[in-house]
Amino acid sequence: ISRWWRTLALVMTVGMLSACGSDEDVASKDMGEEPVMVDIEELTSSAWSLRFGGAPSGDVVLVDGFPVTITFDADGTITGTASCNGYGGTYTLDFNDITLSDLAVQERACEADVQAAESTFIEGLLDVNGINLLDDELVLSGSGTELIFGRTSVD
Repeated sequence: ISRWWRTLALVMTVGMLSACGSDEDVASKDMGEEPVMVDIEELTSSAWSLRFGGAPSGDVVLVDGFPVTITFDADGTITGTASCNGYGGTYTLDFNDITLSDLAVQERACEADVQAAESTFIEGLLDVNGINLLDDELVLSGSGTELIFGRTSVD
């Protein structure tokens, strides 16, 4: 009887391990990757111009001559252009999570294609909750948003 119990225990253990995946899978789930805090000096040392943008309602279609930009100040404020109009607000960082708040946008009338780009960008900006700096790219992301900016010089 004891041999039978040991065999049953071994079969159950092997079955449980295979159901969990490989040892590497289990170790990676337990260990996880530590979040990397966004370097505030890197973030605030440049202005950023949108290269590609996707928001919940679709892509931000950039219009020549009407840039989409964002600048982060060390005091927790953001400013930028959203194609036609300027905007501003505040931000807080927690590792690679970002909260944007108090967003205000000017309300100057624009051409239809420029206004469409602006509306889609602002919609995406309001959805943002994640931030990553990858070399010379800034990525702001949300549940339905990915905004990819390139580094530009601060005037």
